[in-house]
Amino acid sequence: MKGNQGVKGVPGYSTTITRSKIVILTGAGVSKPLGFETLDGLFELVEKTVSGEELRLLTELEQYIERASFELPDLEVVLEILEKFVGTKDLSEILGKPGSALVSEVNVGLKLRETILEFLLEHFEFSRRKTDEIRDLYEPFFYVISSYTGSNVIPIFTTNYDRVIEQLHDGRQLKVNYGFRHDPPSAATIWDPSEFNNFTPSGSKVTDLILFKLHGSIKWYKEKNTDRVECIDRKLAKVELSEHLENAVLYPTQTKSVTEDPYLTCYDYFEECLRNAELLIVIGHSFGDDYLNHVIKKAFSVNQQLEIVVFNPGFEKPNRRKKFDQLSLPKDRSHVFYHCFDYGKKGECLLNQTKREIVRKLGPVEIFCDSLDGNLDKWDKVKGDARVATAPDGKTALYLKHIGEPINTYLLAKLDLPDASITAGIIECEVFLSSENCIVDVVFDVDPSDSGKNYMARFDSRYGFGDCLLIATENEKWHEMKGQTSVKNVSPPGEWHCMKVEFKRLENGQISMKLHNNYKEVASTVDSTYSSGRIGMFNELGDIYIKNFRVKATELVSLPSNNENVN
Repeated sequence: MKGNQGVKGVPGYSTTITRSKIVILTGAGVSKPLGFETLDGLFELVEKTVSGEELRLLTELEQYIERASFELPDLEVVLEILEKFVGTKDLSEILGKPGSALVSEVNVGLKLRETILEFLLEHFEFSRRKTDEIRDLYEPFFYVISSYTGSNVIPIFTTNYDRVIEQLHDGRQLKVNYGFRHDPPSAATIWDPSEFNNFTPSGSKVTDLILFKLHGSIKWYKEKNTDRVECIDRKLAKVELSEHLENAVLYPTQTKSVTEDPYLTCYDYFEECLRNAELLIVIGHSFGDDYLNHVIKKAFSVNQQLEIVVFNPGFEKPNRRKKFDQLSLPKDRSHVFYHCFDYGKKGECLLNQTKREIVRKLGPVEIFCDSLDGNLDKWDKVKGDARVATAPDGKTALYLKHIGEPINTYLLAKLDLPDASITAGIIECEVFLSSENCIVDVVFDVDPSDSGKNYMARFDSRYGFGDCLLIATENEKWHEMKGQTSVKNVSPPGEWHCMKVEFKRLENGQISMKLHNNYKEVASTVDSTYSSGRIGMFNELGDIYIKNFRVKATELVSLPSNNENVN
């Protein structure tokens, strides 16, 4: 294959894709909030749909599957058996009777396969009517991945046949590359691996979702005896399966087909991505693909930095997570959560826990940033007068005007996190004190129910005072923190100062705080009054200019991992 020189061992594959720190793997469960059934649920629906000879054959296949695997059947396994049946024209070994090789039985099998495929087409087609719901559910998740990793390229691997992720493509903020392109001569949409291999990011304002459909799609069709695979809307094109055209769908145990495209490229990219990734996030996947499991297990032995986070409510039942447990992944690198992906909700818990896991694994993550040279949409104004203006040195910055006691200007940042989430973090900004009688405070752990209760990190230009850490309690009564180590640094007016506040909750329940002025520590202390809250700023005295306000999370409060059964 031609293209960019990729990772060693897979020439031509795009390193822009394979060097992503985070890789996403999804299964049928990820689409259940949209009304899609999981594969075992689909089996039950098909069972209610068919009748006569088709129902009789489906029942016999169900009994065979339960005898052979001691598991409830799902639709993928049934289709896999029927695909083998189409090739051999013989089900005698499975059904245990010579009559299963008769022409009549062959016809029933073919008809049942067609009925199931038509059912899947109808079931997954209705996603077109759910575009808004799909965006509401998925866009926030991919926004978190992009913003928390600083990368606009997200590799997504899925075993799903539906086209839910493809529907996120809007060409502006989200682009989906799934390995197909328009072919002008034939006016068809055809598979072309160079769409991945020659991939170029769309730009800083666009998130590229690189979608690898490991098991194919209900809309993929392959011309027999050729390498051509097309993406066809079967309803519009009125496509019929024939001796020359077949569904390009891969069933979990058909590992021989992994040597052919499109599957070869998709599985190879998965292997190469895991070779470099630090975190594999798995959502709604049952680990029923043995070859995929082999790739994951191999990646854990090759890449010692790799960790896996699994979100699957079904894994609370040991028989549902049997395949995953058989991987025997290192317990300290495996994190399973049962309750973070509630099928009845919109995924808020999933989003928050994903944020926590990224911060835990990748380290400090910038969760808030405002240059303060434009509008103030990222802030809630508690009181006072705040506007963007020109500082005395000509730089554009936020201007906090001191109106006079008791009115000063007080703003709280709109963080995309629950108030109690940050257990350790860094607050940074640049401040300009306009005179020798100025005070500016960065506030944190602000009580959500009473903004007057908080910790404060102060820069002070007054003679005889100095930079320090304070606490405000009832009725905004504030005082310097007890036991504080301070060098009583005074911040000279008329120049910019870099303020940095570090805070971290300790195991004993206290919070450790440090204040830096121009990269020099000027105050530090510990306290246990407040345990969580919002972040903001206000001017205690005088007129202040502030720019480049940033918040980095170094640790987020996390739910316990349900990985007690992981070996």
